[in-house]
Amino acid sequence: MKVPDSFPATGIAALLAITASGLPGTVVLAQAPPDEPAIESIIVEARRFAEPIGETPLAVTAVTGDDLERIGAVDLGSLEMLTPNLSLDVGDASNAVIYVRGIGQRDSLSFADPGVAVYLDDVYLGRAQGSFLELFDVNHIEVLRGPQGTLYGRNTIGGAIKYVSIRPEAEFSADIEAGIGNYGQRELSAVLNLPLSENVSSRFSLGRLSRDGWSENLADGADDGGKALSVFRGQLLFDDGGDFDLQLSVDYSDNDPDTSVTPSVEAVSIVGQLLGLEDANRGPFKVNADFNHEERLTTRGFSITPSWRINDVLSLKSISSWREIEHDSFLDLDGDDVAAFGVFVHQQQEQFSQELQALFEYDNGATLVTGLYYFDEADITPDGVFGPEANISFFGIPGFDYGLSTASTNDLETKSRAVFGELTLPMGENLELTAGARYTSDDKRLNRVYNGAIGFGNPGITLADLADAAALPFSFATVGENTFSAFSPKLGISYQPNDELLLYLNATRGFKSGGFNGRSRDNNEAEPYDEEFVTSIEAGLKRNWRNGRVSLHAAAFRNDYEDMQLSSFGSANASFIAIFSNAGAAVTQGLEFELSAAPNSELRLSAFAGVLDAEYQEYNAPNLATGEIQDLSHFDLIQAPNFTWGAGASWNAYGTADWSLTVSGQVRGSSSYFTTIMNEPSLMQDDYYIANFTAWWEHFESGFHARLAVTNITDEAYIVHGFDLLSYPGVALSYYGPPRGVSFTVGKRF
Repeated sequence: MKVPDSFPATGIAALLAITASGLPGTVVLAQAPPDEPAIESIIVEARRFAEPIGETPLAVTAVTGDDLERIGAVDLGSLEMLTPNLSLDVGDASNAVIYVRGIGQRDSLSFADPGVAVYLDDVYLGRAQGSFLELFDVNHIEVLRGPQGTLYGRNTIGGAIKYVSIRPEAEFSADIEAGIGNYGQRELSAVLNLPLSENVSSRFSLGRLSRDGWSENLADGADDGGKALSVFRGQLLFDDGGDFDLQLSVDYSDNDPDTSVTPSVEAVSIVGQLLGLEDANRGPFKVNADFNHEERLTTRGFSITPSWRINDVLSLKSISSWREIEHDSFLDLDGDDVAAFGVFVHQQQEQFSQELQALFEYDNGATLVTGLYYFDEADITPDGVFGPEANISFFGIPGFDYGLSTASTNDLETKSRAVFGELTLPMGENLELTAGARYTSDDKRLNRVYNGAIGFGNPGITLADLADAAALPFSFATVGENTFSAFSPKLGISYQPNDELLLYLNATRGFKSGGFNGRSRDNNEAEPYDEEFVTSIEAGLKRNWRNGRVSLHAAAFRNDYEDMQLSSFGSANASFIAIFSNAGAAVTQGLEFELSAAPNSELRLSAFAGVLDAEYQEYNAPNLATGEIQDLSHFDLIQAPNFTWGAGASWNAYGTADWSLTVSGQVRGSSSYFTTIMNEPSLMQDDYYIANFTAWWEHFESGFHARLAVTNITDEAYIVHGFDLLSYPGVALSYYGPPRGVSFTVGKRF
């Protein structure tokens, strides 16, 4: 798709035209009486203070926990069904792979920071592992699109996702649910809200979800890639009923299935054929794995959040948090039961963060949010390739035995400090100006030990030996240390002539710090990569009609991307090589529309559309075989479909004073996109769409409720993540989205 050079002005003109007109001509709604209920206005804290989403001059999608429950949403990936220009899936290492408007990060190792940040109850999750959250006892979720470099800062260059849990309440309540589904799904959850005194309340949530894997492993006939997840969250809230409250939160999750998730083979190169790897075309959920027998991800967290209302003007808030991740995984990345390329990862990450916020709210409507932020992370990740003795054949002719194992240990330390502030100042009755800035300084140190000198014959090396790369012969160390700092400003203007219309224009700058290539094989000095920056211009409108029963949110944006951080794989001198470097420059620009309507009290309608044009302006990458620099600016950005769209309807089909039955359906479509940096054709996903259906029954007096959910009704097979390893070991590998799912859940509220 090509967009005119004058796209930002064209997009703004289109938004103004929509504002001047009525509803789009394709939408016809029945007139409703004035007393009919309007669309619920969700209260968000995208600007660090509470305000209705229709009065927030940002591109943000918000959805309540009740709505997520009724449509059968189970994890963050469900947000794709509701949000334009969002790609959100689970990657190869239980990590969240998130792209917003073509900006994100696909690499899962610890040296690569995410490009879209995930916040759990205002706590930044430092690693992609553990960030693909289950939707469990959630109040609402906010998806902030575009750089959030002022109020959020760290690694929000593409946007931020805010998961907000339900806080403890002053009245007793409880909810228990049990469910079953295909692929052996079993689900059990319970929520208990327990007041302890007049000022102290508690809330406890626990759940267990297990299912078989979606893929069949042809090597042993077993399923591959299941789930065995246990989740717990506990909260304690002290509220003096006036100006002070203190919240303590603990959370724990553990996913320990029988196997990891093995990717499917889409193509095999000559190199793969020489190694004896089988041809592709087994099907999306057919794998052949001999190195998939370990997968476990455990997360633990604790936070303490006191809030003070000092006076009518000043409020203070402190967010202190400690978190830990343990992740062990075996990944079969040769696509076959030949012991050629089994990747192991044993990650231990620990982080501490402290944020202090001050909110000033003045009588004239001005607000000032300012604060300090500190983040301290330590991550130790032994990883490598385990290849025991194998016979290398040539087109079926026996060759020779070859044993290949590599090992490395990345010891990463990160300390981040920031000071930020954002002032919103009324200029007359309807106009507001916003000015903000953040200064961030990241100190990074990477100590890397690498060993790749195990060659012909069975070396007798075990995985236990490989866990300590420094103890092996021929190992060497690399060290990288640097400070990355940046100033991230924001300027904005908004105009709200009445309660029905908001126009805004924002210019922001996003920043993500540089670092060091955690796959480097150079001795003495780690390979550095630079910071990346995004300069963003966004114009938007938020409009409602017919007493709030119809609303439209729209935005036009342009992001100028500098020094984009990319990882790619290849081979040189018969050896696997991984490069993490800065790609040069890119531009992503587009339009977004979100429409909601409530024609009457029984029916809710919604629709969204995202148009995206993402192109490299400059991409000079080294050719691994020749060492020469090659121009790849003609490539497409990954996870950047030109068009995403969705629609939904929820209908209270039947009900009485005692019970009701509500049915809903959602559909989402996407145009084609590449899943790998080097645009491997076999790993490109063509146009596709996904449709879901749910039926929700509830008996009000007894509290009994039930839900039938069918996801991916048409059983569409679509690629969400890919590995281009055609250079070595000679395969192109793909991860697919979930196949058709059918589940039935019953529960009771007390």
